[in-house]
Amino acid sequence: LHGASRPRLAAAAAAVAEAEGAGHLRLRADRLPVDRPEALAALATALRRERALEGGWPVLDLLDAEPRALAAAFTLAQAAPGPWIFLSGAPVAPDELPFAPVEVPPDPLPTRAARWHDALDGLPGLPAAERGALALRLAGSFHLGAGPTRVAVAQAAADPDPAGALWRAAAAHAAPAPGALVQVRRSRAGWAELVVEPKVLTALVDLADTARDRAHVLEAWGLAGRSGRGAGITALFSGPSGTGKTLAAEVIANALHLALWRVDLSSVVSKYIGETEKNLGRVFDAADGAGVVLLFDEADALFARRGEVQDAHDRNANLEVGYLLQRMEDFNGLAILTTNMADQLDGAFQRRIRAHVRFAFPDAAQRAALWLRVFPEGVPTEGLDPERLAQLQLSGAGVRAVATRAAFRAARRARQGGAPAAVTMDDLREAAIAELAQQGRPVSERELRGWG
Repeated sequence: LHGASRPRLAAAAAAVAEAEGAGHLRLRADRLPVDRPEALAALATALRRERALEGGWPVLDLLDAEPRALAAAFTLAQAAPGPWIFLSGAPVAPDELPFAPVEVPPDPLPTRAARWHDALDGLPGLPAAERGALALRLAGSFHLGAGPTRVAVAQAAADPDPAGALWRAAAAHAAPAPGALVQVRRSRAGWAELVVEPKVLTALVDLADTARDRAHVLEAWGLAGRSGRGAGITALFSGPSGTGKTLAAEVIANALHLALWRVDLSSVVSKYIGETEKNLGRVFDAADGAGVVLLFDEADALFARRGEVQDAHDRNANLEVGYLLQRMEDFNGLAILTTNMADQLDGAFQRRIRAHVRFAFPDAAQRAALWLRVFPEGVPTEGLDPERLAQLQLSGAGVRAVATRAAFRAARRARQGGAPAAVTMDDLREAAIAELAQQGRPVSERELRGWG
């Protein structure tokens, strides 16, 4: 049985065994004693005994199994002959064992929405008129069974902030992040923290609204079509480094009450043929129905333009891009890609993006706004002049870096018994000189004009 979430596959396996008048025994391949052949043999003996006495069917969960665990699972199945049910994300061919792959699709959107609608009746403070829209949004983001849905609503109902707790509770019952392949970020950044051009902000708000209404328009209304492809949304954020692309992704995820999974390219990309696709498959499989926004930072490293095939390396690179395009198209969710080199992306990918938001280097007015917001309320400051600070040719990331350097400088001065620990213009001047020197660029006289 393959294709659906672990709970749905397990329920389907129990139904198959019950239909045959048999019980079932749950095992997980990732917990088999792969390094202890005698323990594996003892387990096979116990399974043969249980099958003879009780007629139970072993149900072997392969969803998190590595290659060695898969090999141990097939060895176990051969040592305990009889009917077996394997649970997997994709069809798995057991070594020398006859098998019948059966796809178990996820519950359709109307079924999930109806389940959420009934459960939300117990959420305090939710107007009846809003229940249908909220149920559809939750059903479009999370593929949960009946039990987890009811528990998530019950957990949220007991929270002082039931509306916010609902999304966190639903996420807790969804598929976990695939280990080291992604970094989970739960940001509290809001729209007020973004300092971008008005047209960029409009595009970002529109993207968030599109993601919010995705299930309603593409799935409930059927505009996704009947091709069987995913109803996901892919967005590209391009522009110079430090202009707020990653922060914008965090803001959108927070606005949608979803976690942000930042794909760790250093762990995903492998020099071994086929491993990159396998790692990306694990990411997409876990993310689908888990209520997350996928973020691919510096996406040109993965989605680079395909070239002519001159050797096996080129052929493999082209296959990786093709696989990525396919999975992006099938993904039911919001995927955001950032790049400093949009012209290097494969043309086939660019045709598949729904929104391309171009970030520009901040002008003087935007830089002044960045300086006004960079220090939290708890940071003591003295005599700061945002207009003069805006003379520094810094991106948003550069402003934060200089502000952090200056804060450490002020804290060190206070610790050494100097002036009170307040960040001053002198601190920022020295911090800017040090930060730009680290970037290999001197501070110009025009940038420091009027600083004294």
